[in-house]
Amino acid sequence: MIVKTIDSETKSAKSLVIQILSEEKNLSIRQIFEKTNCSYSNLYKALDILITQGKIEKKDGRFSLNLDWVKELGRFSEKVQKIYSQKIAISLTSLKEDHEVKSLRFDNLAQADDCRKRLQIEYIRSKRKHPYIGIYNHLRSPIIDPELSLRILETLKENNTHAYLAIASNTKMDRWCARFYMRNPIVSIKTGLSLPSSESCETMILGDVIVQMTIPNEINDYIEKIYSFSRSIDDINPTDFYERVYKTKSEIKIVILKNKIVSEYMRNKVMNSIK
Repeated sequence: MIVKTIDSETKSAKSLVIQILSEEKNLSIRQIFEKTNCSYSNLYKALDILITQGKIEKKDGRFSLNLDWVKELGRFSEKVQKIYSQKIAISLTSLKEDHEVKSLRFDNLAQADDCRKRLQIEYIRSKRKHPYIGIYNHLRSPIIDPELSLRILETLKENNTHAYLAIASNTKMDRWCARFYMRNPIVSIKTGLSLPSSESCETMILGDVIVQMTIPNEINDYIEKIYSFSRSIDDINPTDFYERVYKTKSEIKIVILKNKIVSEYMRNKVMNSIK
């Protein structure tokens, strides 16, 4: 199933407002409404919450991002990047030869996913000729951190890097996440694909480099249970979900392999299954 429409639930409205105001300032509520496809009631709620949180400001009936909040985000981002760069010195450029392999182990999914995202962003910013490819059982990031997901979308747009995501599951939550990402036209996603290895292993194809993250069965089973019973995004508590899935102590392994032939084969297979 290919997902193409924009979700208009209340929680996504806040993220959409942030995205819109990051591209254009001093917008009226009508102008924002025309860009979101949200209902007026959801949009009013989202704007009120964002003003209370100090993320946006209203002046003469028009809305803009709060620059103090934007600057704080920048300081936070720099701090996090500095901390993470000190943890594990791993880069795509550290793999020099074809067939070279590196293996990393982490104490929980949060640490492993941080490493994975650093490699993802490094690749996108390198402006290489091949698109970003992702193979997953479930999509998660827009639920636990929609603002980070929006920043990654913006990075894709800034660097004109296309993304193709193949998703094995087809729950309402996966389709919601797919709609979130496909707000950006350079992102293509197809859910409900037959991907036998995706349940225990998530894969990124970054040019000639393959990054695979193995997720323990107990974490996969919990995600499957939550997604299967959730009928809307409001059924998931992001904080509880993050603590249970990302912070639970569990050995997570990431394998990074440079292999031009295999990566090319996998990239073509994913792109052909989505197009």
